[in-house]
Amino acid sequence: MSLKEQTQDLHEEAEKSKFAQLLLSGNITEKQYTTYIANLLPIYEAIEEFAKSNNLLDGIEDICRADKIKADLQELGFNSHQIAYAFSTYLYITYITTCIIDKRLILAHLYTRHFGDLYGGQIVKKKVPGSGLMYEFENRNELIAKTRSLLSDDLGKEARIAFDYALALFEDLENELDL
Repeated sequence: MSLKEQTQDLHEEAEKSKFAQLLLSGNITEKQYTTYIANLLPIYEAIEEFAKSNNLLDGIEDICRADKIKADLQELGFNSHQIAYAFSTYLYITYITTCIIDKRLILAHLYTRHFGDLYGGQIVKKKVPGSGLMYEFENRNELIAKTRSLLSDDLGKEARIAFDYALALFEDLENELDL
């Protein structure tokens, strides 16, 4: 069973969440969006640093989004003193930095987070405040193909874990922002 098939139910659950609906509605406020991507930044930094330190980004370096997220936050006037990070953000970072034993498993997190940006992010970009640099990719199709060549179906269990963390963040944000 493909990674997509193994995670389809969680993908659908994420799409139906209140926060995802807000992202896609075009009605997300600058504060709500800034809170969201501010929570994504340390997650992406952890994923990308882990992948980089284990030489898993060779040939797909352009998939990295942390610097683009920082640029988006700067454009939106983000001040790190303005946010209390979601509990799920801390849990996810801890998981990535201390719990992943097989270094290849980080590819499941790249698949879940970064492929979301490569695909659904193209729609989100048009609906959010600011320019949405985190959703802009050079050579997008080539990047998708190269990344896909690194993935295998045995990453399904870990991709489900990554989706669980994404859903937890949506739930935390829904609660924090009273959605």
